[in-house]
Amino acid sequence: MLNVLFYLRGFGKCTVPSKELVITCQLMLEDQPRDTAFSLKIRVPKKYWWTFTGQASADGKWVDPEYYNADFVNKKLRETEQTLRNIYDVLDLLYPDETITYDHIRRHYDPNSSKIVKAGNCKTIPSLEQIYHMFFEEKQRRKGIKELTQKSYRSRMNNIFQFFSKKQGIDTIRHRDLDLFEKWLGEQKNEKGEPRFCRNYRNKHLTLVYDLVSFAVKKDYLQAMPLVALELSYESSKPPQYLLPQQREKLLTVEAPSLVKARDIAQFLMYTGFSWIDYTNLKNEHLMDDKCWRVQRQKTEVWSMPILLPEAKAIINKYGGIEKLPRPDDSDLNKELKHLAEFAGIANDLLHPLRISDFRETFASMLENEFMLEQRVIQVMMGHTNPRQIQSYSRLMPARILYELEQWKRRTGMESLGAQG
Repeated sequence: MLNVLFYLRGFGKCTVPSKELVITCQLMLEDQPRDTAFSLKIRVPKKYWWTFTGQASADGKWVDPEYYNADFVNKKLRETEQTLRNIYDVLDLLYPDETITYDHIRRHYDPNSSKIVKAGNCKTIPSLEQIYHMFFEEKQRRKGIKELTQKSYRSRMNNIFQFFSKKQGIDTIRHRDLDLFEKWLGEQKNEKGEPRFCRNYRNKHLTLVYDLVSFAVKKDYLQAMPLVALELSYESSKPPQYLLPQQREKLLTVEAPSLVKARDIAQFLMYTGFSWIDYTNLKNEHLMDDKCWRVQRQKTEVWSMPILLPEAKAIINKYGGIEKLPRPDDSDLNKELKHLAEFAGIANDLLHPLRISDFRETFASMLENEFMLEQRVIQVMMGHTNPRQIQSYSRLMPARILYELEQWKRRTGMESLGAQG
């Protein structure tokens, strides 16, 4: 006998009754454990679900009639339930010599149409590693993948292979495996005992596994999607780290011999705004007439055109040319930068330990707050395609707001009116 159950994913953890949750379907066969629930891609607010309203049973009406779309949702669920039962009823005829399992039901059910589908030709189920290579090759062929993105994919897959076996069949991955994987990622620590992966980076791992399983479905290696839609929460973005003039002066006057190169790189990056990958690829040809940089960004292929400031030029002259600038490993440099901030006595004033990306944020904030440049100009100098990206890099200070207010007063004549009053 087949039981068809419907749930709201995250019902127990959700504390906001008005929040919309996805409806999932779970199958139960006698003498077998429950199957992994799959998403119906329908969302309803928690407060309209039958268990929240206190009904003794759903009785074909899982969603309260007060919900504007209740008739459609309840009809869809009834159709899904009946279709799955119809499939189960004919499976004994189709597979007389086999024990009916959940895979048999999924093989004949299309969740997008709620119709019985014919069994296709079964392909050999590839491993997780094989699916990843096929997925990566197709993505590379269709869109092309930058070297930096390839490195990120490889890093995530190495972590995935630490938890899942490379040879594990892609058909064996279930949502409970993702829950365990997420827990495992959260338990990983660095050498200092701190969490190794932040929430947003853990989400990238989970999304990649989900995408690989989706790819297997798309390529007909799997008859149905065995995973429920991911319900991911993200950490709020942190404000940009803006090193103020006094902090920059302290940082760039540190005389520790072991930190000289780190200090010089910090000075160069703070006064050019280059990302680390663009800095490591700098060549003499990128400097135009000793006045302005013209660098095609490795990440987006958009041109960035910052001016050559005296502080950056001093570093070039010190090392005898652009292509002779020091280019250490970025992880080693981040460690040295942390020590550099401690030597300078500014470590306790920072939002987080000093790192390479802070210099790009400082450059953008410096252009906006100290050079008083318009965001359109900053966008071109930084090599951004969207003006909103400036908000992620630049930290607007009260002094800039006061400056703009004074400019507005002069343009409108409000300054003279205020004086008369």
